[in-house]
Amino acid sequence: MSIRASVLLTFLSLALPAVAQVPSTLSGTWAGASMQEGTPRLFSLLFSTEGDSLSTTLVQPYSGYETFGYEFAYAPPAAGEAGDGTLTSGLFGDMELLVDLSEMNLRGTISRDDSVVATVFLQKVVDFPLPRIAEREFRIASEGDTLAGALMRPDEPEARGQRHPTIVLVTGRGYGGRWEMSWLARLYARHGIAAVVWDGRGQGRSTGAAATVTSSQRIADVQAILDWALVQPEVDPEQVGIQGSSAGGWIAPLAIDARDDVAFLISDVGPAEPLDAQQGHTTTELMRRSDSTYTDAEYEAAFTYQRDLVRMAQRGATWPEYESVNAAARSARWAEHALIPDSLTLPDLDYYARMPGLDPRPALSRWQKPVLAVLGIEDWIVPPRENAELFRQLAAEAGNEDVTIAILPMGHARERPGAVVGTGTWPARYRRDWTRVPEYYDTLLAWLDAQTITAAERQGLE
Repeated sequence: MSIRASVLLTFLSLALPAVAQVPSTLSGTWAGASMQEGTPRLFSLLFSTEGDSLSTTLVQPYSGYETFGYEFAYAPPAAGEAGDGTLTSGLFGDMELLVDLSEMNLRGTISRDDSVVATVFLQKVVDFPLPRIAEREFRIASEGDTLAGALMRPDEPEARGQRHPTIVLVTGRGYGGRWEMSWLARLYARHGIAAVVWDGRGQGRSTGAAATVTSSQRIADVQAILDWALVQPEVDPEQVGIQGSSAGGWIAPLAIDARDDVAFLISDVGPAEPLDAQQGHTTTELMRRSDSTYTDAEYEAAFTYQRDLVRMAQRGATWPEYESVNAAARSARWAEHALIPDSLTLPDLDYYARMPGLDPRPALSRWQKPVLAVLGIEDWIVPPRENAELFRQLAAEAGNEDVTIAILPMGHARERPGAVVGTGTWPARYRRDWTRVPEYYDTLLAWLDAQTITAAERQGLE
């Protein structure tokens, strides 16, 4: 199996205690689905047993083979009960599975609010070798703090000792730990492209104070990560790109502005407009998606109020100043769609104050290397209505003809929301589970294929 053909992710395990001696034959991979209102949700459980300990890993193919540890508890059968015990967890609800080792399957139900909502069936399947990835930890300094992270890269024999195209992944508003983007890093590594993830200040293994991080610190951190990545022996310095997701879509272009050592930029549900305008358009987009009809004047008033709220926070306005505009906003028909503070303690006001200068327009208007901007039709946080056209305008200002704008059928989390869809009965009416849309993965990987040459491909050309 080639690295490029695979989009499987490395299986991670989370060791969790069980309540009894766990049958060793549970060890291995169990694949199947839950079925709710006629719709299957595919997933696999990877069990590892040792004495009374049970380690479980969940793999979800519908979400790009997203993989993480999940707690399951084993209980032996009571006297007179069928099967070989039960497995319980909070997966998808309250999941209870009958362990049947004679048939080598797990059967059971998912309940919510004491009602069964889905049935589950998993069969033990043969394990087989998958393309490997390697993960190397690192520590670097950034303005007095220490950032901890990992470089994930292909680890198939033909890839070892090679330099790889590499993507530095920048997280969104929460500036959390590496886990926020590791699912995407593993996808890229399976595709032949290395990726860098790290813990934000005060998160995971990094030092610092997460609650006080500013936009300038975030930009400095990304620049430090880029500097580190460019000199690593596993990294092809001619093929280092950056991907900013959500609020990271502001940070990424600001961090690479005036740099000539970054090969490409991916704005992943990131805005092309500044923070104050983005917040204004979030409010007007919620108004458009509501059941109410608003006038042009109401849209303008709502946008202006929300935009100015950001500006007030960034200049340190007093509470009386906020209240001077809040009263009119609270009485407006659009009030339910706006963020109207009740006090200065609102966390959003603190965030706005710590994030001055989040305006990617100057940097994008100068950027002349390949750009992929991924937007979601259903995204009310970064609406494509305003941002797609702005990306086009800024590319024209830069004279950059290598800009791809992909507007996909998804929301801000790159998802197709769960819902009951259609009318009548199955199959016209069915339950759609929450999943990341496949178009998202296809778009990223196809675009990267056009921008990069992986180590395995280069070896094949030599």
